[in-house]
Amino acid sequence: MKRSKTEYVDIWVEKSRLKDPQFWHMKAWQFASSSHFIRQEFLKIKDGAKLNEVGDLFNAINSTPYLTGMALELFMKGYLVYKGEDPEKIRTKIGHDLKKLREFCCRYKDKRFLKRELIFVTDRLGEQIMKDGGIRYPDVRPMGIYFDEFDIALKTLQEISGEIDKELTKFITNG
Repeated sequence: MKRSKTEYVDIWVEKSRLKDPQFWHMKAWQFASSSHFIRQEFLKIKDGAKLNEVGDLFNAINSTPYLTGMALELFMKGYLVYKGEDPEKIRTKIGHDLKKLREFCCRYKDKRFLKRELIFVTDRLGEQIMKDGGIRYPDVRPMGIYFDEFDIALKTLQEISGEIDKELTKFITNG
């Protein structure tokens, strides 16, 4: 018996949590932290390092675009859920399209979604990162590693999610 995509989602995701922005942000932080960690370790490599000493890191570095893309997607979806958007509508109308997600977030007038580095990552690289298989599948497209842009884009959305989480925590605590 073949299962539909929706049935798989029902198995792996507790649907009630999809309306909680903190759930999305918690997932996003996992990918963002991994991307930041790989970048920090990569920057520690000294000139003349032997390949056998840093080989795993060189392999891991290629996952930073994907990790960054996943984190950005989840941060933006959490933001939209916080603003009252329906997670199912986001899934069906936008999917994994980082550019469309960012543009949808811009409707709420937060100028940080217009930050140059975020636009570069979501609009120019988003298709390579997330759409049509992107870098999720080997050898589909070569992908540059834009550390600075990835880092700034992630930190921008981490700042926004931190503000949302802080506000929600205050609301829950003060009831």
